[in-house]
Amino acid sequence: MHKLESILAEVTRGMQNVDLGEGQPLDSDVVDSLDHRLKTLRSELELYFVVCVAMILVLFAAQIAIVIVYINQPHLVQAAVAAFGISASALIFLMTRLWRDRDRTATLIVLSTALGKDELRNLLDVMMQAYYPKSAPRARPGVTGRSAQL
Repeated sequence: MHKLESILAEVTRGMQNVDLGEGQPLDSDVVDSLDHRLKTLRSELELYFVVCVAMILVLFAAQIAIVIVYINQPHLVQAAVAAFGISASALIFLMTRLWRDRDRTATLIVLSTALGKDELRNLLDVMMQAYYPKSAPRARPGVTGRSAQL
C-alpha cells in the first residue's frame, strides 16, 4: 500500500530549494501521476476500511456465539468479551486513521484538478510540513508566514 506520506514526499522532494512563488510549477505529467496515485490510494483505503468493518462484525458474531454456547462458563464468556473489546478498539483506531487519510486523499484529488500547478506545488509543500513534519523538507529560505512555522 502506498501511504499518502510517501506520495507527498516523492512529489515534494524536488521542491526543497524553491521559494514560494518562484521556480517552475509542477509538470503536467507529475500532476497526472499524482492524481492517478491518489485515486488508487483512495480506493485502497476504502477497501481496507470495509475490511475493518467486516472484521468487527465477525468478531461480534463470534462473541455472541461464544456467549450463547458457553453461557455456563463465565470465565470463558468474560475472556471473549474482553478480547472483543480490545480487538474492536484497535480496529476502530485503525479505521479512524484510514478515514483521515482517505479524506486527505480525496481533498488532494479535488484540489489537484481545481488549482493551478504552482498553487498545487505550494499546497503540497504546506500539507507535507503540516501532516508529516518528520518527512517534510526543511523550511526554505524566503518562506515566511504559517507555512514556514509548520
